Amino acid sequence: MFTVEYEHDHIAIRSLDHGSGYEDLEVYLENDGHTVFIRQFSEATDSHEVICCSYQQLRDILLALNKSEGMFYEKS
Repeated sequence: MFTVEYEHDHIAIRSLDHGSGYEDLEVYLENDGHTVFIRQFSEATDSHEVICCSYQQLRDILLALNKSEGMFYEKS
């Protein structure tokens, strides 16, 4: 299950693990069209672990899910 929320400066996506083995994964797409934050709560540190990447990097990861092994360049 996942949720999508539109805020004034970003879109928030939350994915819940169906097996309850992992904490919720949160993705924040900033309205600048370039910046993506991915975070997940860590019980070990009692805080969120955050990754910041470009929208293009996120697109690459999503496209890679349907590719065979190799190196690819996707045009914007």
